[in-house]
Parts: sequence; C-alpha cells; structure tokens
Amino acid sequence: MNYWLCITNAENWEVVKNKKVWGVTDRHKNKISQVKPGDILIFYITKSYKVGGIMKADSEPYMGTEKIFSPTGFAAKEIFPNRVKLKSQIIVDKPINFKELVPKLKFIKNKKVWAGSLQGKTMRLIPKEDYETIWTVLA
Repeated sequence: MNYWLCITNAENWEVVKNKKVWGVTDRHKNKISQVKPGDILIFYITKSYKVGGIMKADSEPYMGTEKIFSPTGFAAKEIFPNRVKLKSQIIVDKPINFKELVPKLKFIKNKKVWAGSLQGKTMRLIPKEDYETIWTVLA
C-alpha cells in the first residue's frame, strides 16, 4: 500500500468529496498511473493550507472524458482525464492546518521553506509515518 499527498484547490476538493473521484492532467499521468486500489490519498487544499480529508483508491487508474474538475492556470483547457475512483475514509468539517503538521512530517526536509516540497506537484508519495501523523490529527 502506498500513501499519496494530493494537492488540489478548494473547488476541486468539493468535486473529489462529492463525486468520489481524483483526476490529474496528462502532465501528471505517470504519478496517478502508480496508484493501486487500496492506496491512501490525503488531500491538501492549496491557498488555505489545509488538509480536508483522506480517501482510499477504489479502482485502477482510468481515462475519464466528463468535465467535472475546474482547471486553473496552465491547465485551463484540461479536463483532468487521468482518474481514480475513491472511497471516503475521513472527511472533516473543518480542515486541519497543514502548517502545524510540517514540523512532524518526514517528507518535508526544509521546514522553513516547506511549500517547496509541494510546489509543481499534483501528488506525491509520502512515508507511512507521515500518513499516520496526519491520520492522528484528523481522526
């Protein structure tokens, strides 16, 4: 089992929660292609610096054609076609502050400039210990 930190905006987090699907652009298809059923996906919401919830992959990656995500920036014309179906694990009413977790997370090497560990990524593997740290705070 792998643990993934998925980076999304608030609008697309609503899509993930409501439709139970995660999608990425073609630029990141190699990452999502590594997701297997049972893998854990933790959702970090940009700009608010919050963790909104944890979900479990419920399918192999697949190609979707329905426009359900809200693209921004360089991906303005993308539909995030590389997708995986999800099952809810924990969805919190009040997302937790990611900044408070930074000192405890092993995958973040530079604690002062921690955002660099997330910049330019849509999803990244994290160690089981970091997942457990986040789970403990959310649960």
